[in-house]
Amino acid sequence: DADSQFQYGVMFATGQGPGGRGSFTKDAMQAIYWLNKSAAQGNLDAVAMLGRVYMDNGNPATAVKYYRKAAEQGHEAACENLAMAYGMGDGVPEDKVEAHKWFLKAAELGSAFAQYIAGNNYFNGIGVEENPNEAMRWFDKAAHQGQPNAQFMMGQFYEIGREDIVEAKKWYRLAAEQGHEEAQAMLKTLK
Repeated sequence: DADSQFQYGVMFATGQGPGGRGSFTKDAMQAIYWLNKSAAQGNLDAVAMLGRVYMDNGNPATAVKYYRKAAEQGHEAACENLAMAYGMGDGVPEDKVEAHKWFLKAAELGSAFAQYIAGNNYFNGIGVEENPNEAMRWFDKAAHQGQPNAQFMMGQFYEIGREDIVEAKKWYRLAAEQGHEEAQAMLKTLK
């Protein structure tokens, strides 16, 4: 059963019992064994998890191969991990354009984190031409999913760009409630 093999591999990879409850013997070789069995049956989560196991165990080049395989088939987390590898030059040459491409794919698949990063890339021209409108589109998507950095950026947009303090406070408050320190400071300033 591919799902059981995957779960068994995850337990060996993380050292946590089923569903993250309890402890389990952490063993990278056993994790790779069981995840490979699951991946061979088409479990895309297992392919992506193999990438994580290899990355966590100091083999970024192999990790990137697994991330790419899963990302090319539309696995959201693998797209993010591949983007981060390109962004930091971990297992591949650093390439901000390629990093943005994979963050954008993860963003399109619904990742709030990737939506925030895509927005940030468009806002700052990292790996892509600056485009404030596109940046705000991605910040808005991420903010509505509860991503605190994107909520902070929406606060900035409404405070500075639109001069709508009521709406700015709303977004700052949402980010501040999640521990975002800059948003907390902005709320104090705007009182």
